[in-house]
Amino acid sequence: MSHPVIMVMEEAINNFVAWSNDIFSYNVEQFRHDTHMIIVVLMHRRSLDLRGAVDYAGLMCKGVIQRFVSWVEELDR
Repeated sequence: MSHPVIMVMEEAINNFVAWSNDIFSYNVEQFRHDTHMIIVVLMHRRSLDLRGAVDYAGLMCKGVIQRFVSWVEELDR
């Protein structure tokens, strides 16, 4: 578990789970006035509307999945 590639993969998966959860649970969390989620952060920090923030978060998820797959391939070598 202390292999550098495994550690980076673990971080990537944690980010993917958190970010995708924030996408899917936005309505519930915003109803509770929860501001600790990637959608709200992106809207504020990048001056995005809701659709833009969701799209951006989706691209972040896609990117981290692509990196994860490349790290799996790295381990197979």
